[in-house]
Amino acid sequence: MLTPSHLTASLVLAIGLAGPGAFAGSLETQSNPVNPGDILIGPFDPFDINDRSDWLPIPTYLADPTGDASPELDYTGIEIAHDANNFYIHQLLAPQALPQFFGSRHNMFIDVDQDRTTGFIGDDGNPLAADGFLAIGAEFMFQGPELWAFTGGANQELWSWNLIDQRLPGGNIAYDDFPTNDVETLIPASSIGNPTAFDFVLNGSNSALEDYYPDLGNAGAAGDYFTYSTVLASLDGDYNGDGFVGIEDLNLVLGNWNLIVTPGNLLQGDGFDDPLNPGFIGIEDLNIVLGNWNAGTPPPPGSVVPEPTTLALLGLGGVALLRRHA
Repeated sequence: MLTPSHLTASLVLAIGLAGPGAFAGSLETQSNPVNPGDILIGPFDPFDINDRSDWLPIPTYLADPTGDASPELDYTGIEIAHDANNFYIHQLLAPQALPQFFGSRHNMFIDVDQDRTTGFIGDDGNPLAADGFLAIGAEFMFQGPELWAFTGGANQELWSWNLIDQRLPGGNIAYDDFPTNDVETLIPASSIGNPTAFDFVLNGSNSALEDYYPDLGNAGAAGDYFTYSTVLASLDGDYNGDGFVGIEDLNLVLGNWNLIVTPGNLLQGDGFDDPLNPGFIGIEDLNIVLGNWNAGTPPPPGSVVPEPTTLALLGLGGVALLRRHA
């Protein structure tokens, strides 16, 4: 019988697991549709102005370690959902020594055409090359409770923005920033052109060490970002929703091996609907990943794409034929 430790060690030796940030591009794609009224924010939530229970079913994007920014904002995660008319955004930050209310230090750069050759890429201080420091080309910037549209045109490094929406009652944006390290917001989808998908990078504009989430969001064209989609297609084995079946999906299975998780939660590796053992992570969940290995849109050129066929060299070629015991 393959134990979690034996299986994990063999797969590590055979495949050479790639860690976070192994390649540039989108680190994770999510799509979390909700019904109108499932998430209530600020003045639309009459029961508790700082209630966050609405967000419990929504998965968090890849966590960011604390201590990499100072002193005001240090992002640790983000959650996003949508309904037919709105995007809901839940920004998570490390505890703050001095409360930082939602404002100009909180920046979310949004690339709605998913094309870095358009939109703001940041001024990297090199006037001879339009290379910029952002990993995306942002058409919009969500700065505190205000939404700005980029107006720099072909000069992608020019800091030029036009205010297009703002907080209620003067605008259409609702938010709740109490506590200040846990901020939830509502943005009408129409304010950013009703996109079916967008890439994004968060920035904590600090007085000392700025924070970017993901960490390589300021690494230019070689950097990382996250993606949100309203029409994410289902791909067997793509447990993390990045559009490709590979190492990250395998890690989700191995990290929860032999555990009981929330049934059907792909981010916990549960891709096999087993009526006898709902939520159990085992060989069938692994089989789905291995059986669809490399399916979907491949990572950018230069990234590491291990081949699972090397498993056979370590005697694991029969893994996909095994069945767990009830």
